[in-house]
Amino acid sequence: MENRIQIEQSIEIFESFRKGMEAYFMLPEIPKNLRPKHSAVSARIAASLRPLFPRSVSVDIDLLGADILVWNEEGPLLALFWSSSYLAKDRKKKAIAFHEKGNTPLTLAFSLFPDKEKFLV
Repeated sequence: MENRIQIEQSIEIFESFRKGMEAYFMLPEIPKNLRPKHSAVSARIAASLRPLFPRSVSVDIDLLGADILVWNEEGPLLALFWSSSYLAKDRKKKAIAFHEKGNTPLTLAFSLFPDKEKFLV
């Protein structure tokens, strides 16, 4: 029964992530000549995710090694690792290590393709 609850929770968290990314792509585009820093884009993604979680859940950037961490008093719920191009092998390994070490129910690594308004998980 506990495993089923964890699966349902992970599905809900993923659905919030998906909706948050839709909201992210609706934000005004940052001009290409500005080339925003990784943390600035992480902050925009986090801001898009924030309204989709209860007030008791925090959404932070650059925390515990994750680009974006969604957590509550019990611990991490979602760890996100992302790249503005295809994810390099070392980023994938970092996400896997974080997931295995941190006991995070859901860890996602994804690539953003803003020009095409899509992302690859």
